[in-house]
Amino acid sequence: MPGKISIRWKNPRILFVVLLAVSMITFAIFCRHKDLSPSGIIAITALFASFIVLTFATGAQRKNILLLLCSVIFSLYIIECTLHFFLTPKERRVLDQVVRQTKIRPDTRTALEFVADMVRDGNPAAPFIPPKSFTRIVGLSLFPLSALSRIQTVFCNDYGIWQTYLSDQHGFNNPVADYSVNANDAVIVGDSFVNGHCVPWGEDVGSFLRLGGVRCLNLGMAGNGPLIELGVITEYAERLKPKTVFWCYFEGNDLNDLQDELASNILPDYLNDDFSQNLMNRQQELDDLLREHVAAASKNPPETTTRPLTSILFLRNIRSRLGFSFFKDHSDALQNTFYSIIGKANTRVNSWGGQMVFVYLPTYQTIFDKSTDATRALFLERIRLQGITVIDMAQEFRQMDDPLEAFPFRLPGHYSSTGYRRLAEAFLHFLKKDKPVTRNFHRQDLGKRLCAK
Repeated sequence: MPGKISIRWKNPRILFVVLLAVSMITFAIFCRHKDLSPSGIIAITALFASFIVLTFATGAQRKNILLLLCSVIFSLYIIECTLHFFLTPKERRVLDQVVRQTKIRPDTRTALEFVADMVRDGNPAAPFIPPKSFTRIVGLSLFPLSALSRIQTVFCNDYGIWQTYLSDQHGFNNPVADYSVNANDAVIVGDSFVNGHCVPWGEDVGSFLRLGGVRCLNLGMAGNGPLIELGVITEYAERLKPKTVFWCYFEGNDLNDLQDELASNILPDYLNDDFSQNLMNRQQELDDLLREHVAAASKNPPETTTRPLTSILFLRNIRSRLGFSFFKDHSDALQNTFYSIIGKANTRVNSWGGQMVFVYLPTYQTIFDKSTDATRALFLERIRLQGITVIDMAQEFRQMDDPLEAFPFRLPGHYSSTGYRRLAEAFLHFLKKDKPVTRNFHRQDLGKRLCAK
């Protein structure tokens, strides 16, 4: 009977060299499409240095170093598990605070459940389907850039109350709109902050701008990123030829959205000057596609999935609290693609004699923390170098007597009605219209919209 074969690491240095090589190969594969942040470079350098020290340390030294490293790693994961499982999620804390302030019992129905109840009560309605939900669908032949048209759209529920709006003839959040050439002074493109998330109907930036005497269209959709917004300019604004296009950029996630949009089989075609889906003349096709999407979602409601193991493995709770990231928020290549998109959008707007205005929308943290001002200034300077006018809403909000009023219940999130009104006032100032905007306006317009149906 053959004897047992055993491998004994008489020289542990070989083991550490092998582990170092495997780590480097794994790291190279994992990071091939990402750029390291300064803190990430420090962390990786420290890791590799530890391997090298362990390789050349003596037996007793190696044992002490391994004990220290294991203790630190064990402690970090104990803290991470505590943060993950025992602390109330931020969204829950926000909702609890809203309930305490308003004494309103939050509506816990899902969007599909809310829609079903509206339909059962005789009120036709549909859930909001963001264009971004089509980015990962393979083989798509038509990509919607708006929601269902002419229907009560169940939009959002950030603070325990479902908000809805009646979509216009092309699926956007406007009163019955005029989409003819030169009928509008301005159009606004952007994401949920333009769409009106999450305020009552009629208190979005477009509605406030109309109060100031500006004929405008709100062409924003929640979840939009730069590539979809370029598509919106191509499909809608280019045909409307407004004098001004306000491009609203949200610093919190627009570049992340761009990363997703680049995976689409259709959206990157908007980088070509001669590409168009001719969407304004295909509304029935768009509505049919969106209804199919709603029907599929109704049969198989999307589940809210979390990945606690992944979150814990990468110490996301600890890193988020320390502001630590292994990688740059966005790769240099992605940022260059973004600047290219902005340049193309500006060129297309200029082609009909219009002017594009780049509007920087800050997060709650940016307004009260000036540590990122220098980075934002460099970012905006690169936009200005393309000959584009910039409105920096971080500065505009800071000039308010109480900047916290720009946020619902003075909490982080989307802007409040006051915040959207302040945004509209910045637009009006640019357009040299100083007519004040108030909230008492949309009741008289409601009848017009319903009659137009």
